[in-house]
Amino acid sequence: MYLMNIWGIASETLGDVAEVVKPRRGKAVVGQIVQELIDRGKAQGLAQGLIKGEAKGEAKGLAGALTRLLERRFGMLPRAVRRWIATAPASELDARFTDSLDAKSLAEVFPGLDWN
Repeated sequence: MYLMNIWGIASETLGDVAEVVKPRRGKAVVGQIVQELIDRGKAQGLAQGLIKGEAKGEAKGLAGALTRLLERRFGMLPRAVRRWIATAPASELDARFTDSLDAKSLAEVFPGLDWN
């Protein structure tokens, strides 16, 4: 991997290099390198998937809590507010939740929202 990344050796050439370094075992060495690259790719994909799933779950939970709080305080929510809640990231939902604790109206919670 060092040879490929740092020296820029093409994967086709890697087999020849491995055969020089490890005579009669070059193909096995290349196979190990390929397997390591595959394993790393799988691990990275899994980690990224877990992060995305966690963020989606957090946003979904915050959206539900914010909706319940706003409905309890202000009654039926306008479509514009529901759309905003459905598409907002967790950080924004959390901020609006905090704002809604002391707000006297939906307009205070969602300043600048296009209500149409």
